[in-house]
Amino acid sequence: MTDKKSAVQQGYRDKLESFIRWRWFMVGPLLISVIVSIFVSIMLSPQYETSSLIQISDKQIVDPLVEGLAVSPKPKEQIEALLKYVQSWPRLQKLVENLNLDTGSSDKERERYILSLRKRIKIEMKGSDLVQVSYFDPDPVAAQKVVNTITRDFIEENMRIKKEEARKAIEFIGEQLNIYRKKLEDSEKNFATHKIDADLRTSLNRKKLLSDQLSSLQKIIPSQVKMEHSPVFSRLQSHLAELEIERARLKMDSKAEHPRLVELNREIEELRRNIDAELKKDMVRESVSMVNPSYFESEQELKKLEMDLDYLAKRKKELEESGIRFDRQLSEEELATLQTGKKVDEDIYQVLLKQMEAAYVSERLQDSDKAARLTVIEYARLPISPMKPIRGKVMFVGIFMGLLAGMGLVFTMEYLDRSFRTVEDAKSVLNLPVLGSISRLIACAGGAKTMRRRWGEMLRRYLQKHKMLSELRFISPHIAKKSFHSPVSEHAILYHEPKCAIAEEFRIVRTNIQHYSEQAALRKLMVTSSVHSEGKSTTSMNLAIALADSGKNTLLIDADLRRGMLHEHLSVPQSPGLSTLLHGSMLMEAAFARTEIRNLTLIPCGTRPVRPAELLGSRAMEQLLSKGAASFDVVIIDAPPVLNLPDASILSRLCDGVVLIVQAERTQREEALRAHGMLAQARANIIGFVLTNVQYYIPKYLYDYYYGR
Repeated sequence: MTDKKSAVQQGYRDKLESFIRWRWFMVGPLLISVIVSIFVSIMLSPQYETSSLIQISDKQIVDPLVEGLAVSPKPKEQIEALLKYVQSWPRLQKLVENLNLDTGSSDKERERYILSLRKRIKIEMKGSDLVQVSYFDPDPVAAQKVVNTITRDFIEENMRIKKEEARKAIEFIGEQLNIYRKKLEDSEKNFATHKIDADLRTSLNRKKLLSDQLSSLQKIIPSQVKMEHSPVFSRLQSHLAELEIERARLKMDSKAEHPRLVELNREIEELRRNIDAELKKDMVRESVSMVNPSYFESEQELKKLEMDLDYLAKRKKELEESGIRFDRQLSEEELATLQTGKKVDEDIYQVLLKQMEAAYVSERLQDSDKAARLTVIEYARLPISPMKPIRGKVMFVGIFMGLLAGMGLVFTMEYLDRSFRTVEDAKSVLNLPVLGSISRLIACAGGAKTMRRRWGEMLRRYLQKHKMLSELRFISPHIAKKSFHSPVSEHAILYHEPKCAIAEEFRIVRTNIQHYSEQAALRKLMVTSSVHSEGKSTTSMNLAIALADSGKNTLLIDADLRRGMLHEHLSVPQSPGLSTLLHGSMLMEAAFARTEIRNLTLIPCGTRPVRPAELLGSRAMEQLLSKGAASFDVVIIDAPPVLNLPDASILSRLCDGVVLIVQAERTQREEALRAHGMLAQARANIIGFVLTNVQYYIPKYLYDYYYGR
């Protein structure tokens, strides 16, 4: 659990270091984005927005008039169609003409302006009963005029549409009235015709029935008079009359084999037998002098029925003379269907009459503006402050985009970076022992004095280059000596700041090399790097000073015959030097340069030879190193870079050990691996590597200890 927590903390620390390391790649886009945002905020012209609000009421007058007669669009669809109409090209052209808006002189400019106007107009539904019309423009007065004009146009167009709908509704209902009036007339005539025919048939049947009844009464009057007071007889006689009436009706409407008709005949015969039996059994003792009153009632009904038959026959004759044909006789069900159809037509006709009256009322209401469905709740007001650009929002977006771009650059640079950053990175790739790591020289505790000394040294070199230093010394020797004369370069940290943390890091490298020397004798130690400017000369010089401070008699040889710099760092003459010795023109001791540092002797590089590689691989060089190892406790050779030059590979065969310098954040992994491979191919004894120029991006107390002054 602890290891996992440590790994997580290390991951966070690595990400923080990445952001601090590439901070300028993050700050740069951020600054550019902020500057662009400020510029955009200043350059963009202000836009003023205003809006109006229209309410849609639920009042509908025209639609109920044609409900059930025609399909009308829904209110929402009508509003959407109206919105599209208001934003149509002809309406916008009319709007531009009415408001005298500045659209330019040419047709193309005018067309562009109307397109821009359409894009800036926004009409949308707010909920189910509100419409908002909004528009933005650089001119606040123009914005107000455009919105209010569109709002009035919206209302007027709605009124026009409603009036047109009312007019069309009247026309439609009138057409339907004509259709159903003709249909009703036909239904009434058809029903009346068949009703007369049915009434004739019914009356004839009734007449025949009454005639039969009168005949029967005439036959039984004597017996009725005698049996008037017999209750059983009366009941039987009444039942017989009912059955005979029902049989007569069935004979008119049904066939002879109808089951009910057969049953009635059987019942009537049985009743007649019962009546005869009753007459024999119940003899009336008294005679009734009065005639049966039903006879006279039947006679009166028969006379009235004959009068109705005369009228119906006359009416039928009139219809026949008018051209109406009685093709067939209708049953009672068919006649009832005709009557129902006539009733339906009458109802529809009455509804249409009422709707026509309502349509006229609706048309008058539309003219009086009392039936308006759209009401302006709020007209557009003159905008005071611009709605955009919102400078705070623009700045926020700019900062956000700058941070996003910066983070993207940081992650990109981190991904593309192939250099070493930590000792662990270099060790995992090179698979070599770690001799130490050296921080950036500016990070020394005496960094302020070092920087002053560096600037002074740069000024001294400038004056010396332009031959002005001698004149300054002549004019003011005290100032020249105090300000510019420094016997040892500021890169010699152990000489100038022996108590700083970087000096201790060089001493750690020295200690690790001494521990290695206990296992294998290291009298001749070569310091090299994969390419130039990775800190090998500075490391060689400070390592030599550290060994000299420990009491060892140290010889420092500048073997970089092409770009040797140690003579400048230690303020000694460049020649005579190593190149002169290797040419065999002088003794070794004559090339020794005594330095300001005790126990440290330098052989400078000398003048640049024509073939440096041949000199470094000569017998003279081998003898020089042997004599140096015999005369001094340790010999440090500052060799040229390994890559692209054979010098380091040649020298590595003559040395007891090789220290490979790797500069943090500069040396590429591929370069270090190639240098390692070339040294290994030359059978050099690589004792380890030193990581130089290490920069700490998080608080320094996490990496080193403080040493007192």
